[in-house]
Amino acid sequence: MLWRNPANWNGSVPTAIDKATISDMLVSGPIIDSGTSAVALQCLVGAAKSPSDILDMTGGTLSIGEWFQLGLRAANDGTFTISAGTVTVGTNMTVGKEGAGHLNMTGGTVTVSIQFRIASMGGTGHVQLDGGTISCRKFIMLTGATMDISGGTLIVNGDATSTINGYI
Repeated sequence: MLWRNPANWNGSVPTAIDKATISDMLVSGPIIDSGTSAVALQCLVGAAKSPSDILDMTGGTLSIGEWFQLGLRAANDGTFTISAGTVTVGTNMTVGKEGAGHLNMTGGTVTVSIQFRIASMGGTGHVQLDGGTISCRKFIMLTGATMDISGGTLIVNGDATSTINGYI
């Protein structure tokens, strides 16, 4: 089920002015592969009535103009797995808003222009960084957040030493 296939969406493939919502999937969500240049204004994985949704990225690019959220409401679970490719988020990325969010990364690059947040508004979030690079301007972990870094790189712009030390 490729992101670029219009049949996998309600009407058409998301554009730079659309919210790409991955929810209510009977099978795994869309795949962004090396032949895909995916765009959306906002991207939400794990929403509506769906208990669990997945977005996989094995290459290509994903450009999100505003925010990227995994696990919207308490009953929702959203997972983003990236092994290669480049993700650019215009403002904020939240792993576990009110629901459960999971970011599993073995390669590729995720660049968040402003804030990368794990757990928010009572949600739970887990980031497994086994490869690749996450880069952001501001990094926040709240109650319900966990992050394991066994490989890869986390880059927080500026001096965030005291913030990061507070999470360890």
